[in-house]
Parts: sequence; C-alpha cells; structure tokens
Amino acid sequence: MGDKMNVQFLGKFKSLAVLTTMCIVPMHIQAMGYSSNYASCMNSAGLATSAVASCMNAEYRYQNNRANDNFKASLALYGDAEKKRQKAAHKQWKKLRASNCRKEASSDSIERKTYFLNCAIKMTVTRADLLEKQVYRLK
Repeated sequence: MGDKMNVQFLGKFKSLAVLTTMCIVPMHIQAMGYSSNYASCMNSAGLATSAVASCMNAEYRYQNNRANDNFKASLALYGDAEKKRQKAAHKQWKKLRASNCRKEASSDSIERKTYFLNCAIKMTVTRADLLEKQVYRLK
C-alpha cells in the first residue's frame, strides 16, 4: 500500500514539475511588460508634471516600437489571407487605443497629455505582450 501511495505522490509531483516548467521555460520572452527604465524615471520625476510626461512619452515610444516589432514578426509567420486579417485587426486596435485614450484631446494640456499617455502605455504594453506571446507560439 505504501509503494502505491508513493507512486501516486511522485506521479502528481512530476505533473506539477512539468506544469511549472511549462509555465516558466516557454517564457523566453525578452521584455514583457514595462521597460526597466520606466519605474526609475517616474520615481526620479517626482511631482514635476513635465518630467512625468517626459518619462511617459519615452515609455510610450518604447512600447509602441515593441508592439510594432512584434506585429511585424507575427506577420512573417502567417499566410497571405491571415496577414490581411491581422493587418486589419492591428489597424482597428490602433483606432480603439486612440479612441479609448482620447488622443484627440491630448494636445490641449499637459494633464490631458499625461492622461492619454498613461492609458496608451497600458494598452500598448498589453498589446505588445500579447503579440510577443503569439510570435513565440507560432514559431
């Protein structure tokens, strides 16, 4: 009876080890989430609105480039018909981001610009992460 329990326990342990490995190892993903510089930039910006906006602007450019690079990498893995659908979906996502984050009002004031950047960064990080995972799965 003891040997049977040990085998069952080891079987469960192996399954857990495999599952854990599957969750950790496939994350050969370079830069998921925010850049390493963003938090330190924001901390050093303090309450200076223009410094905060500068940090956010840099992060937005970084994340936008990351999303675009991952999008291009994913396109290379699709056939022509799917490429067309993916391009349409990406274009729609950009419109959604502009609308949700009120891009049209972002030039009115520094406060509205930081509102746009905060929203756009969050959405772009999510999109870049999704595309990065997609590229990894398709390879």
